[in-house]
Amino acid sequence: IDQAGDLADLVTELGRSAPVLLGGDFNFEPDTPSFQRLLDAGLSDVLAEDRPLPTWPSAEPVQQIDHLFTTSGLSRLSGTAPGYADTLASDHLPVGARLRVAP
Repeated sequence: IDQAGDLADLVTELGRSAPVLLGGDFNFEPDTPSFQRLLDAGLSDVLAEDRPLPTWPSAEPVQQIDHLFTTSGLSRLSGTAPGYADTLASDHLPVGARLRVAP
């Protein structure tokens, strides 16, 4: 939770001068205190509308531990986790989104 708070603080600070997209393997699911800490800091969950969206393990995904968050200035057009279960590139499925930068 402390690491999520530190990350939220950093992204929030960066987001004051330009929109920020934060994404990656966070190793926590949407219903955890660490996830909530990022939302409480004002970040938006880009993939919320696409749940359930299991991303790990890629061969038979059962958990969503890969996420995309944005600061203000970016709005979601769509989000996805393509079903590349046969990939050897990672033990996680990729996540993606189409975003719009606010004028």
